[in-house]
Amino acid sequence: MFGATGFIGSAIAECLERKNVDWIGISRFEHKHPKIVNIKLEQKSKLAEVLTDYPTVINAMGSFKPSDFEQNTKAVFQCFWDNTQLFSQILTESPVKKLIHISSGGAVYGDTNGLPANEKSWLKPISWYGKAKVIEESMLEKAALQSGFAYQCARVSNPFGNSAFSTHGFIDVLINTIKNRGMFNTYANPLYSRDFIHCDDMAEAIWSILNVEQKNVTDIYNIGAGKSTKLIDIVKLAKEIVPNFDYKLERLDTDYDVVQSILDVSKIQKSSVDTTKFTSIENYLKENLQGHK
Repeated sequence: MFGATGFIGSAIAECLERKNVDWIGISRFEHKHPKIVNIKLEQKSKLAEVLTDYPTVINAMGSFKPSDFEQNTKAVFQCFWDNTQLFSQILTESPVKKLIHISSGGAVYGDTNGLPANEKSWLKPISWYGKAKVIEESMLEKAALQSGFAYQCARVSNPFGNSAFSTHGFIDVLINTIKNRGMFNTYANPLYSRDFIHCDDMAEAIWSILNVEQKNVTDIYNIGAGKSTKLIDIVKLAKEIVPNFDYKLERLDTDYDVVQSILDVSKIQKSSVDTTKFTSIENYLKENLQGHK
């Protein structure tokens, strides 16, 4: 698994451990985990050795945040392009049998205007981050078609609940702000809504599709809760649990923020994934904020 120490990768790693899977993680950074090795993409010979022994690859690399693309578009996009080219080359030159690539559902579909986006929906990314994700998907799919390995793309919604990343994502930033008695600032526009999924549920869903016998060389799955929750409603729910916390609605719309996002998850539901058992936002907030003053 590439990106094993990241927000999404570390959640998948915990899932693989629970399943007693023989796995190895690849990270650009030094790490004390016994199953994670420090190898950079440029170290092609070392990667080749690993990929020979582990023919199923999960790509959870995320070099940049969405804001990075907006703040320094040219430099960040060039670095992203170089990494994607190199990664594609590494895969085509290795004995990989299967690749599952983690993409961003909210970013690649763009604004869904409250309607669920399914795997066949036209991709309309509005941010440079989203456009980069579409390019990345296309390049890896082409590598799979050229080299003959199976390719699954998991378009994940907005994950939350990774305890190692308490300042990542809307929900965990909200909780962290409340616990630190800070002022939470969110969008003034009440229409902002997102499809959220707990990291553990996301990892289990990815594990489920990883074991699906593919009929085609390439396949795509939406990984989300299948419902959209307004951000202001999440803040109000937190306020009910911790009445003395303060927030303000001062963030303005930008030309690169998706306002409404929701994924159609009927396909993963057919793969024995019961989305009704996913951790709810309400229960997660209560678990982390109940009794906090």
